[in-house]
This record gives sequence, C-alpha cells and structure tokens, in this order.
Amino acid sequence: ALEANSYLGIAMLLLIQKNFIKGAYYVRKSWKCWESTNKILMEITSAGVHVSEAVEGLVAFGVGFFFFFISLVPAHLQFIVKLLG
Repeated sequence: ALEANSYLGIAMLLLIQKNFIKGAYYVRKSWKCWESTNKILMEITSAGVHVSEAVEGLVAFGVGFFFFFISLVPAHLQFIVKLLG
C-alpha cells in the first residue's frame, strides 16, 4: 500500500511539472499495485482466512483514493487516463 501511494505521489509531482509520459507511467504503476493488492485480499478472503477490518479498510481506501485522483484529471488531460487503460 505504501508503494502504491508513493507511486501516486511521484505521478502527481511529475504531472504538475508537465511531464505527462512519466506521470502516466507512475499512475499506471500505482494502479497495478492497488489492483494486485486488492486481488490478493479477495483471494485470501475467499479462501476463508480472516483478514482484519483495518487491512480491508486500507485497501478499500487506497483503491477509492486512486479513483478519486483519476476523477480530478482535467478534461484537457483525459488522454492520460486513456493511456492507463
């Protein structure tokens, strides 16, 4: 989770500096970290292993924050979101 947030922070700095390619790269890297974390959490939960509510909350918050960050992208920079896939 910390790695994903770090990548998102780096992406924000790069996008502010108008370095769109590297910024998009780090946004995608952040998303892939959250995606894999969420997938692992779902696999663990479906296997019947108890996961603390704090961990579930952290992952839900991280994925939600990522979606919030994407929703803040201005209209003229929508191509970055399309690069992410």
